[in-house]
Amino acid sequence: MLTIFSCPKPFRGHIKTIQTNAIKSWTLLEPKPEVILIGDDEGTADICCELGIRHIPEVGRNEYGTPLLNSLFEIVQSAAKYDLFCYVNADIILLRDFIQAVRQTVEHFGGNAFLISGRRWNLDVNTDIDFSRPDWDLRLRSDVLSKGALDRHGAMDYFVFPRGLYSNMPALILGRCSWDNWMLHRALSQRLPLVDASEKVIIVHQRHDYAHTPFNKKSLNSVISGPEVRINKSLCRGGSRFITLLDATAVFSNAGFRRPGLLRFCHRYALRMKMYTWYVLAEVLYPYSWPLIFLIRGLKRVVELSAVPGKFRLRRCR
Repeated sequence: MLTIFSCPKPFRGHIKTIQTNAIKSWTLLEPKPEVILIGDDEGTADICCELGIRHIPEVGRNEYGTPLLNSLFEIVQSAAKYDLFCYVNADIILLRDFIQAVRQTVEHFGGNAFLISGRRWNLDVNTDIDFSRPDWDLRLRSDVLSKGALDRHGAMDYFVFPRGLYSNMPALILGRCSWDNWMLHRALSQRLPLVDASEKVIIVHQRHDYAHTPFNKKSLNSVISGPEVRINKSLCRGGSRFITLLDATAVFSNAGFRRPGLLRFCHRYALRMKMYTWYVLAEVLYPYSWPLIFLIRGLKRVVELSAVPGKFRLRRCR
């Protein structure tokens, strides 16, 4: 049996729509998991009452009001009924095969500890999903595969783990850069299997803006820059914030479990070199590296525009 928990944002506007979609999908999983929502933001108590799920209002926060990861995980592990947990962001829809994938992983590792995570599929969802339709799962899956996009290896929005794996955690800030990389690092540092279930499990990330964040509200920069991000980076010791799903020790697909191959190994180290290079330029040498940074960004923009039909096309003189 599984306990799914999350710490939702305030239920306002489009965020209310996508969070309601996500949480309803969790309650429809079979066998039915325990669902716990943590925090006292606007609308959290109401959705818990509506769906008949557990609500724990207290959670530790920083000076900006953002929840702290160590408080969240300590609270849920002391309150949950089951010993297997799944943290999932509150904008993620879980499809009906999610529980079966978790069950297969438990059976494969024979009850030993592990961590499951996977890449998300991004999809524009602007309306309430009709969960009363018996084929809602198939319709949504079809929309994701035809209209959605699989995100990068560093886009992890769920983590399945046994009780006790995440204790004595640093006070990382939820929803800001580097905390999810640290989650993977903790499992690897304890020599536990890190399972990349991206090929087996489709999770639907409903695209949204970042108006709920205290900094740079217009874009994704709100979660990759600012004082909260600097705090997270300072708490991630060593190279823990450079860990991605390419570092997984097992890959779970429809064909079963397999060890990572040579191509994945090469991809991992190419990405690692890129991340370390950007770290040196943007953090160690900055601001002295700003001319080179602007040059790299400019070249990247040129490459992107060159792929668009009609761009950089010479006009014939008449």
